[in-house]
Amino acid sequence: SRIPGTVIPLCAAQCERMFNTTRTPGEETDVLQHWQDSEFVAVYHRGRYFRLWVYRAGRLLSPREIQYQIQRILDDPSPPSPGEDKLGALTAGN
Repeated sequence: SRIPGTVIPLCAAQCERMFNTTRTPGEETDVLQHWQDSEFVAVYHRGRYFRLWVYRAGRLLSPREIQYQIQRILDDPSPPSPGEDKLGALTAGN
């Protein structure tokens, strides 16, 4: 048994699946999907989802290139697609 107030150590191998992993709900059981290679991260801003590229042609983008993309996302005035602004309600935190 665990002593109250003690910390349970985490294995660093778990960090590999922190990103690039999703759980797809099923009727009986859920399915975990993990992708080894990902070149972008999803950004949610003002009810819209955007791709923020972090790699291009196998090269990690510079902070300046990433900052440029973030600024374009912040400056984008277009409204969400129908239903897009409701997708955030499907996350575990809501």
